[in-house]
Amino acid sequence: MATASVALAQSPSDVRLMSVGNELYATGQYDEATNYYDQLIRQGAHSGPLYYNLGNAHYNQGEMGRAILNYLRAQRIMPRDNDLQSNLALARSLTRDSGASGGETPLAIWNDITERRLTLDELALVTLAIWFAFAMALVVVVMMTRRGVKRAAKIVAILIAVPMVAAFFALGSRLYADALNPDVVVVAEEAEVTTGPSPQYALQLT
Repeated sequence: MATASVALAQSPSDVRLMSVGNELYATGQYDEATNYYDQLIRQGAHSGPLYYNLGNAHYNQGEMGRAILNYLRAQRIMPRDNDLQSNLALARSLTRDSGASGGETPLAIWNDITERRLTLDELALVTLAIWFAFAMALVVVVMMTRRGVKRAAKIVAILIAVPMVAAFFALGSRLYADALNPDVVVVAEEAEVTTGPSPQYALQLT
């Protein structure tokens, strides 16, 4: 897995840390590389390539949970990167319980689809653009007196209404997921999942 280059809009020390981290990664010193990448993040550097490189370093150490976590963070910034999507899919396929994901809710599935295509800012802009087009169509319906124009505007408004509702739903669900469900990935070799919040509940998954 190759590292991604990035022009950090930070101090020269950030650029140096990224460069050293990439050099360590290139020579197979993955543990040392993660230390440099983590230091960058602690200093406030956040970029898709940085999280992607950190994910690759964890992947090459066999730490699939941490690899997936950082791939997901990178995906929020550069969702349409083909290498990132390939590595994320590969890491997920190598987790021990990769086949036990059938319990995902429709909301989680919908969020996953939008996250692989648009950043949150891009989704917000798309939603705003669709809403603006819908509002303009309604203005024409209200203000225009010519029947032909009024009728055409009504048709346009109806056609726009469906994607507008879908866009608002997608944006709302993403904001809800980001607020209540921050990225969490199980990194332990074994974890027990029960049917309730206390030990007396039945064991559901390990």
